[in-house]
Order: sequence, then structure tokens, then C-alpha cells
Amino acid sequence: MKAIQNNPGHVKNYMQTTKEFDLAGDWKKAEEYCQKGRAVCRKFGDTFSEGGFRLICPACCAKSLKKEKRFWR
Repeated sequence: MKAIQNNPGHVKNYMQTTKEFDLAGDWKKAEEYCQKGRAVCRKFGDTFSEGGFRLICPACCAKSLKKEKRFWR
């Protein structure tokens, strides 16, 4: 996260942080950084990287909902 603080416009930092939180099982944080990263993509018109986040975000969202037991209602 220090990398994001040092360079908040670098999309790869958000993608890496999202993946790390996802692997650690902190899906709310993963989703948070995924959304922040997508916002940076939209700001700079980086549709390629935004597509990468779209692949990551649905998994984060589903895991978060399942963990909170809202997924299976």
C-alpha cells in the first residue's frame, strides 16, 4: 500500500494490492482496492487494465457475499 501512496496513479499497484488482499481472504479490502484501481483506469482512459480489474472484482464480490452468508439467500 506504500506503493499506492507513493504513486497513486499507477494502476499495477492497485491490481497487486487487490490480489494480495484476495489471497489473504480479506475480500472487502480486495474489492475496495479493486474499485479504486478501476477509478484510476477510468481517469486515465486505461480500458485494458480496467478489463483486468473486471476479471478480479466479480470474484472478490462473490467471496465477500459468501463470507457474510448473503450469497446463499
